[in-house]
Amino acid sequence: MKVKCVPCLGTDIKEVIRSLNDRSLDIILDKIEDCPDPLQIQVCGKSPRAKSDYQVFVGECMRSKPIKGKPFGAASAYMKECASEWKNRKNGK
Repeated sequence: MKVKCVPCLGTDIKEVIRSLNDRSLDIILDKIEDCPDPLQIQVCGKSPRAKSDYQVFVGECMRSKPIKGKPFGAASAYMKECASEWKNRKNGK
């Protein structure tokens, strides 16, 4: 079961922010839930997306190429090779 993240600020943190005496901050703080711990800050964000099959394939393909020690532009030729290999693999050739 996935646990839902609920953003919150501890009451001590809110009081420090309220001490700035900015009414617009008070309005925002009133909308944010209090954390169980007065010093806690809980921020919720999105987890990164999983890599696509293409990204995994190209990553492995590029790591198998002898790129190290070559000029920066040399990688583009290998990238084209990897993309072509993916296309052939995808089309069953």
